[in-house]
Amino acid sequence: EEDFLAQVREQQRNILWVSGLALLGALLLAMWLARTYSRPLRRLAAESRRITQLDLTPGEPIQSHVLEAHELAETQESMRTALDSFSRYIPTGVVRELLKQGKAAQLGGAERPVTLMFTDIRGFTTISEGLTPDELSSHLAEYFESMMEIIDDEGGAVDKMIGDAIMAIWGAPAERPDHARGAVRAAIRCSAFVREFNKRCDALGRPPLWTGFGIATGPAFVGNFGAPSRLNYTALGDVVNLASRLEGANKVFGSPVLCSRATHDAVREGVAWLRIDRVGVKGKTQPEPIFEPVALSEDVTDALRADMALYARCLEQYQAKDFEAAEQELAAIIDGSPVHPAATMLRVRCRHFVQNPPPEDWDGVWWLDSK
Repeated sequence: EEDFLAQVREQQRNILWVSGLALLGALLLAMWLARTYSRPLRRLAAESRRITQLDLTPGEPIQSHVLEAHELAETQESMRTALDSFSRYIPTGVVRELLKQGKAAQLGGAERPVTLMFTDIRGFTTISEGLTPDELSSHLAEYFESMMEIIDDEGGAVDKMIGDAIMAIWGAPAERPDHARGAVRAAIRCSAFVREFNKRCDALGRPPLWTGFGIATGPAFVGNFGAPSRLNYTALGDVVNLASRLEGANKVFGSPVLCSRATHDAVREGVAWLRIDRVGVKGKTQPEPIFEPVALSEDVTDALRADMALYARCLEQYQAKDFEAAEQELAAIIDGSPVHPAATMLRVRCRHFVQNPPPEDWDGVWWLDSK
């Protein structure tokens, strides 16, 4: 048996060794192939999850020797670039909220408390006429970028840009209890940025971009409006119209920022408020007390506090029809004070009523005929 089967047994042992080595090699090859395929696929899956959350910042390039994985990585990068470009035209916060809720955008909305802010550049038509398209685009780029960064930093969402104007909303699409405070802080910071920006413009020989801000707080109907094939996420209601009117009212009162009474009442602490006047805006029948957030409380100096107290006293004299006394006292507020623009415009109105006394039933309300 040994003579006849020795070689057979030797061959069996050799076959077992070869089979074992072949199996080990196959396992090693399978592991290598699995890693070669799975590593880029795992990274592609992670990038896909990031993209679904609209995190469109470029990631580390995905390299693979597998043709299909390489093609998939290139396609995914093209998709990310396309979405990144598209996201610059829409409020990404709205889309993130829809993704979080796991639902597609549909017509309709709901009423919720929000704060709206409108901004507008003064004399923009004249400015644009004096610049070439490239110069105008470059001039506006830094302005809009910084304004939108501040709005985003304070929890707001840019609803839309209308030429040189911005419409921003706080309290939607994501709810936040301090929406009014976020809007007021954003307006104060944006106004400070505009002052510094215009100083640089003067030094460079470029036209300044003086901006007015209007803020109103209240219930609005927020949601998707338009047609089933083309939606626009925005807010509708009286509070939206009021914010827009207040932005325009800055031209009358000389102030950079005007807020509604509801906004003032929601943000009493931490902000130095100047009551500007009582106004009637176009489209509303009831007069609205309006306020200017002059500065954050920690930035108020003794001189500014004195100017604010003087203006408040003169406003009372104005509404009591003591126009001459108010005009004389307002002259004490010097140029350079944050209160000076509003004081100057109040002096103009006092002078007007000295020369043209109001009727006996005048109630102290200044009615705005234009938007």
